Amino acid sequence: MKSFYLVSILFLAFSTSATARWFIVADDLSHRHYIDETTIKRDSNNIKAWFLKTKYDSTELSEEHSSSKFLTEFNCKDEKVRTLTRIDYSHANGNGDVVTSIREPSDWAYIVPNTIGQVAFNTACSKTKFNRAATKSIIKSSWKLLETSDTQDIYILENQKKSKLVWTLFENHEYLHNLRQSEHNYVSQVNLIEISCKSNNLRYIEYASFSGTMGTGNVEDWGSKEKQLVKMGDTNIFKKKFCD
Repeated sequence: MKSFYLVSILFLAFSTSATARWFIVADDLSHRHYIDETTIKRDSNNIKAWFLKTKYDSTELSEEHSSSKFLTEFNCKDEKVRTLTRIDYSHANGNGDVVTSIREPSDWAYIVPNTIGQVAFNTACSKTKFNRAATKSIIKSSWKLLETSDTQDIYILENQKKSKLVWTLFENHEYLHNLRQSEHNYVSQVNLIEISCKSNNLRYIEYASFSGTMGTGNVEDWGSKEKQLVKMGDTNIFKKKFCD
């Protein structure tokens, strides 16, 4: 059984590289991201494709792994993504030993604006045939300042579709300027919130924390906040913006 499992992993790893045609999607501070043009499969609103994330320094070894391949599925209609398979490699560019292989689908998550994920989504979900030129730059999002204080600035994404779901960005002054120890270990954080004016609540759905300002740099943490419900007071900035 173990030998069969090992063979299946090796076959999967080989099948994603033997005839692959990797093209650059985007770069972040430490990694380059590719898509394999030959693996893009369209099925109604959903698209699957293999992606490669690798360190810039191909000679640098990591205690954990230096590169990863992802079989990713996008829901182009609802603008969501999930990972179906992930394989981590000891060397860059999908080379070396298989360190970890995860073949359990992740939960669906919304595409975070102004990220590598957004570029990958736009590339895979393009209504036209795969366009290599579309992978060369990150789509820049426009953030509008809502409120500023000594500890943080709060922004909302401009030109959002009219919905009770709203993308917001928090800029953490305390951590950025090291004025005092901050309870939040990030420079900026993008949040998807759900606003209910009728019940006077807002709910944090998803978040992504970044090492740089305005949602840039490396992703330090990300996840779901679906259980975090907040009662909006009369002075709440989001209540004033969307409910009054």
